[in-house]
Amino acid sequence: MKYFKATLITNVDHEKGKTTNFIYLASETKIAAKKQASQYIFETDGANCCFYKSPRLEEISVEEYLANTEKQTDITEEQEIDQFCALLTIFGIQEEYDEGEMRDADDLLANPSEEPELFEQYTHLRELLSVKIQEVGKTISLSEINKIAINLFECGKDNQLLTQSTELSTESVVIPVENVVEVEKSVTDVALDELVNNYTEEKELINSVIKNIDDNSIFSAFPPVNGKIMSGEGISLEMLNGCVDALKPTESLIVRHLANSTYHAANGYSSTQIRLVQKSGLGALDWYKKAPIQGEKTRALLIGDAVHTAILEPELFPLRYVSAPELDLRTKDGKKILSDFEKKNLTLARLVLKKEEFEAIQLMRDSALAYPLVAELLENGEPELSIFYRTEKGTLLKIRPDWLGLYSGVPFILDVKTTDDVHDFGKSVDKFGYHLQAAFYRIIAQKVFNLDIDFLFCAIGKRPECGRYPVQLGMLDEEDSEEGEIQVNGVINALEKGGETQAFAMISRPFWAKQADRKRREALMLEGGVA
Repeated sequence: MKYFKATLITNVDHEKGKTTNFIYLASETKIAAKKQASQYIFETDGANCCFYKSPRLEEISVEEYLANTEKQTDITEEQEIDQFCALLTIFGIQEEYDEGEMRDADDLLANPSEEPELFEQYTHLRELLSVKIQEVGKTISLSEINKIAINLFECGKDNQLLTQSTELSTESVVIPVENVVEVEKSVTDVALDELVNNYTEEKELINSVIKNIDDNSIFSAFPPVNGKIMSGEGISLEMLNGCVDALKPTESLIVRHLANSTYHAANGYSSTQIRLVQKSGLGALDWYKKAPIQGEKTRALLIGDAVHTAILEPELFPLRYVSAPELDLRTKDGKKILSDFEKKNLTLARLVLKKEEFEAIQLMRDSALAYPLVAELLENGEPELSIFYRTEKGTLLKIRPDWLGLYSGVPFILDVKTTDDVHDFGKSVDKFGYHLQAAFYRIIAQKVFNLDIDFLFCAIGKRPECGRYPVQLGMLDEEDSEEGEIQVNGVINALEKGGETQAFAMISRPFWAKQADRKRREALMLEGGVA
């Protein structure tokens, strides 16, 4: 066991201003301690967690740790606690353990690499116990600590472990619902007398919080089964990564109102990377991380983003986009006015669109909303949610649905695409791997919400037909949906297994070119010529 002093620093935007505080942690590794520190911030000050800098860790002696946590446990007791947790992990709960069993426990602690899976189970139990001991806030005996360890072990066996703080402070009660909603699994027959005497009240509070989410939120209908919901407004990338890195296997984090750039820069494999691996192999991930990124988006991507905003976040559209004034750009005055106009809007973070672009985007929006069902689908839901999920084997995945909604009691994901030809959208699905995207989103959503969630495409044509921008609303057929799931699950399995990556790929000409060569060769052979 190692000991750390964690420095927690808030910036000036925090409600208490710039502050510096310290907490003391016991953990097997520095990485695990940093996750504990991030989780501590998330639990104790979730509404303001975006205003914290990344925790700084300094390894300290056991004496300094004990002095600052006001625990009277000496180093001998620490070793006995380690040994007892190892005994529980290996042999389960017994009235007493013989000398041979104690030696086996000591061997596990001394040589963790010989039994890595068993040692990982021990580490998880030991870290949870350390958290619970800190939460007590008073000196407790070794026998009391062993009782807590037994209860934690029993809960873990049933997969119903209450891993968060068992007492809600006054600050926790008043955290705004849209910032943090914690969803816990039911825990039965837990007898932590000193620690969990308020569990029933906490469970009732959590349930009432879920039911009282604002009316515009779909999470009142289907909350995540093993995760949290938080606000991402103003959150730094460093803080977000601290939160997602703290996720344990099968846990999720849903972040509302998170900047698109922060989501894409955050840890976790996205749909884009899943499609990249499926197409080019694991080796392509290294290239993806190291290759330089084009500084500015193409005009087509900018228009696509604007269409998304106009349809899914109409209240934000006038804040992000503005039409250029009608000017004669052949004159110096016209060019000067446009330049000043663009500079002024740049300070407001608004993109200046050409007049014809602005009008086309409005027509595409109105065409989509005029299409049967689209407007109704957008009545109940939320756009651009960032959803992070850690698999049972520890792989971090993430999705960002255009729209997660509820229609007639049925949850669904709606993805808006601009395309050259809505009537031939199936080619775009194949070309860009949209069937993989749909499968990946459905797989993650099913894990997070424990529900089968439909995935719909709303394809909007970029060019008008008969004066109108065409629209098509639909789902993938069963065969493409199943194929997408097979391929995505294969990629996830490959990511979790790891292994060697290839630095090159086999390149082949189109089948029709090879076929033409074969026919030409056959014709020459029949004529007695040279192949």
